[in-house]
Amino acid sequence: KGYRYVRKNAPEQKSTYDIALGILLLARVGDRQDRPIIRALGAKLLAGQTTSGGWSYSCPNVDATVLQDLKRLDRKDGPGDNSNTQFAVLGLWVASRYGVPIDDAMKDVGARFVNTQNEDGGWGYTIKDKEPTPSGPAMTPAGLFCLTVARATKIRAQLKERSAVASSGEKETLLSDPKYAKGLKQVGTYAKQIGPGSARYFIWAIERIGVLLGQEK
Repeated sequence: KGYRYVRKNAPEQKSTYDIALGILLLARVGDRQDRPIIRALGAKLLAGQTTSGGWSYSCPNVDATVLQDLKRLDRKDGPGDNSNTQFAVLGLWVASRYGVPIDDAMKDVGARFVNTQNEDGGWGYTIKDKEPTPSGPAMTPAGLFCLTVARATKIRAQLKERSAVASSGEKETLLSDPKYAKGLKQVGTYAKQIGPGSARYFIWAIERIGVLLGQEK
């Protein structure tokens, strides 16, 4: 019943979180009839990316026809925030398996997180006055997650392969990047602080990095 609700209401969704999670559900169920819906939701995410390379809480109500000519997309100004951005990137990562072109979007995502990394290697919630906010235990793995997908997308394009993000070649290339390695080190610092009172969002963000890199610990 919940699945039917998502399918029925998908065309009207404008929330970045709702769109991304809708893609994840429909892809997990794996019904071929849902491919057009996933592509339409992916188009909304692409249209919602701001000029800063990030996302805010809402996306324009476009349809899948914009995927045929991405130049039609008119990006809005704004810093976005790294929480919405993480979910948008996650949704697009999955949507790319259904023919949604994400290379250009991921280039801008990569630039965003390279340019806003703090000295400690982490990331904050957003960008204020063109400067990143202080690093945090939830937004640092969120930032590294986005950078992982962005860099892996670039590497796959260069190699012209359809390999998994966690493949050994891509992983080694990622870890050889000093900014990436610095971010991962800071994520490890935060991970050591996990305890009974840790925020669920923080724990989930740490887990996502482990999945992407194929690390059990």
